[in-house]
Amino acid sequence: LNWSPREHPEWLILELEQNFLIRPIQVDIAREMLSPPGGKNCVMQLNMGEGKTSVIVPMLIATISKSGVIPQVITLSSLMPSNCTSLTEKMGGLLDLKLFTMPFRRHISINYSHISQIKKVINERIIGKGFIVTIPEFLMSFNLKVIESCRNNNQSADSFLELESLLESRTRSILDESDEILHVKRQLVYTLGSQVEVGGGTQRWEVLQQVLF
Repeated sequence: LNWSPREHPEWLILELEQNFLIRPIQVDIAREMLSPPGGKNCVMQLNMGEGKTSVIVPMLIATISKSGVIPQVITLSSLMPSNCTSLTEKMGGLLDLKLFTMPFRRHISINYSHISQIKKVINERIIGKGFIVTIPEFLMSFNLKVIESCRNNNQSADSFLELESLLESRTRSILDESDEILHVKRQLVYTLGSQVEVGGGTQRWEVLQQVLF
């Protein structure tokens, strides 16, 4: 045994309640992710079947939540329903950690009152008491909505910035399938402002037509 139940009682509760034994390799990976070298981001590679989602992610959630930081699990949209079901079962028992989601799309209209309610839920119900499960599209939609609000000088722009700052300072992200989540194909681009002509205008295709024909 390469960990102490006195040091991590939450892992012992996880073992007892889920009826499994945490393997030494899983402890090593969890510790490496909890305290990465230099305090920077880290990426870990595991073989299929080594308990990445079913064991290591719950271990990380249970430990991070004790520190007053919100664990934020970022998963693929296709895996979110199954991951939510699994994590609710594992974390909702004796550990008593509630799962929250923050679905966000560009078409959703949010005002100052809504943002205040979100901040209240984060401060009163999530910190130390729960964790967030989300997908890349929700996160990027929110970030782009903040930029759009600031650019348009909306009344809710300052509130959006405060909420963004709160989430950045009080959450710690755990990426499940990081290679796929960070792939460039999953980036979102929002159009802002009025439609304008691209640089070069009609010369872009007129020159090509002259050269080719």
